[in-house]
Amino acid sequence: MLEAFGKLPTQSAILDGELCLIDPRGAAHFYRLMAQMRTSSPDESQLMFLVFDLLHQEALICGVCRSASASAISAGFAASRRCRS
Repeated sequence: MLEAFGKLPTQSAILDGELCLIDPRGAAHFYRLMAQMRTSSPDESQLMFLVFDLLHQEALICGVCRSASASAISAGFAASRRCRS
């Protein structure tokens, strides 16, 4: 996951999301996630961080542009740049 965060098109950001354990069919499993997190070396191949909000990007505070944040993440943060005040 660290490698994926490093590829984001920004120098700093605060993302709101949730760590999930996803099985090969795409289903999320909360109790399996808890079991993995209790091990000394969790199987990261099954873990996924699902981002659902961009709270902060560099000097940009996105409290007023929450509706644009999901599309901003998928479009390389382009939409969030329109929210500058």
